[in-house]
Amino acid sequence: MGEDNHVKNELLNEDDHILITQDGDTRMRSKSHYEQLGFNYDINDRHSLGASYTFSGVQIKDGKVLSEQHIWKNDVFEGEVFQDATTTHTQNPLHDINAYYLGKVGKLDIDFNATFYRGKDRNLDVRNEISEELESRDVHTRSVRRNQMAAGKLVLTYPAWKGVVSAGSEITHTRTDGIYTNDEQYVRSSDTKIRESNAAGFAEYDLTLGTFKIGAGLRYEHVTTDYYSLGVWEAEPSRRYDDWFPNASVEWEKNKWNLQLNYSRKTSRPSYWELRNFIQYDNRYTYEGGNPLLRPQFTHNVAFSALRSWFHLSVDYTSIQHTRAWVPELYDGQNIVFLCSRN
Repeated sequence: MGEDNHVKNELLNEDDHILITQDGDTRMRSKSHYEQLGFNYDINDRHSLGASYTFSGVQIKDGKVLSEQHIWKNDVFEGEVFQDATTTHTQNPLHDINAYYLGKVGKLDIDFNATFYRGKDRNLDVRNEISEELESRDVHTRSVRRNQMAAGKLVLTYPAWKGVVSAGSEITHTRTDGIYTNDEQYVRSSDTKIRESNAAGFAEYDLTLGTFKIGAGLRYEHVTTDYYSLGVWEAEPSRRYDDWFPNASVEWEKNKWNLQLNYSRKTSRPSYWELRNFIQYDNRYTYEGGNPLLRPQFTHNVAFSALRSWFHLSVDYTSIQHTRAWVPELYDGQNIVFLCSRN
């Protein structure tokens, strides 16, 4: 697989205007494997269980990027840089175990599932930059990431009056370790660990009253995140969250008409990749990295829809707090673009 890229960057600061055009040719070959073993067993018509184990991995070999940069500074041509970059990405076998149980005791429905995941990947980049007008350089970077997750979820459902009530809990524990090094020290090395625990409880009630269907629910989450850099716990990236997430819906249906009104509050937490602390060297004018200070994004949504025969009307309103965006900025005041996520 491959792609051809044509990129134009402009760096503006108080003193300089730098224009960089880059043409890059990327080619990669990869191989992967995927094996799965599992079973399902129906004990009787009221109880069933099952489990699966997945063993998979991928290796990208001979990843190659050939690029050519042309640099102008304050409208004066500075020079050309030819970059020959090789990437080797190796993923240790991923282990993914899942199990479930579905049961019924009297009128009570039981739904339980659990999962365990563990993986490790390595990345080696070698970049040879050659220039007659500017400094030539060789850049060697290495990264190792380990990820592990254990989670379980239990949902109980029971008929109540003219509807159904469901309640349950969900527990997730994750850990990720990342090491990034650059032999030539163009960018700083890093060693980070993130430990996160999420405990949630939720309940929801749905009922039918004539031509109306009404539902309401509430979810509570307690999240604890501990962040370590170079083996030292850091207070600012380590967070504690206690949040409530309500939802409600009303549906009316009669003859050929169907009207619905829904409200929900949700959250989107930054991924471990976005929270990474290391700075990745792309080329001498572009770095990218993570931001361990990112906060969760919260979304309020109200949606209305009306349907009759061929006529369909829908109106949505969404409010997002602490939106995450990919932002370019100068790296340490130098003429280097640094790309990372910000709220």
